[in-house]
Amino acid sequence: MPLPEPVLLASPTPAELTAFTRWWDDDNIAQHVLMARLGSTPCGLLPSLNITNRSARSIYSTLTHYYRLCSWSDGSELLNTLNASICTLGRIQEYVSKWRTGISRLRSARFPINVKTLIRTLFMDFPLLLRLICCTQNYPLVFLGQGNTT
Repeated sequence: MPLPEPVLLASPTPAELTAFTRWWDDDNIAQHVLMARLGSTPCGLLPSLNITNRSARSIYSTLTHYYRLCSWSDGSELLNTLNASICTLGRIQEYVSKWRTGISRLRSARFPINVKTLIRTLFMDFPLLLRLICCTQNYPLVFLGQGNTT
């Protein structure tokens, strides 16, 4: 985690001014490292460039607040949570929203994911749910490969 901004006294010594300037130079490098490969959405969440005390620490804090993926284990835990989630009748929209948010977080953190496997896992519960929906709505199940049920 980047270091907090040093505080200068009312009348700083030349050594303190030099250390302060050096800190901002190092902080600018850290900001570049944090932001160089970010997409437009994460960049839009960051503190404004016009804020005088925008530092690498504030950028890092914002990114971890919104994406909370700080390590491989965080991404792995999120992926396991998505894989273990179950789609229930009446909560399809919530299920899909949870997946969209999770995948967005994983991709933004550049966590290696297999899209084909994720899509298969996401829709694994859907056939049963679609059958339930069709039965409760009296829709024919032909489009689900169940043959003619009318």
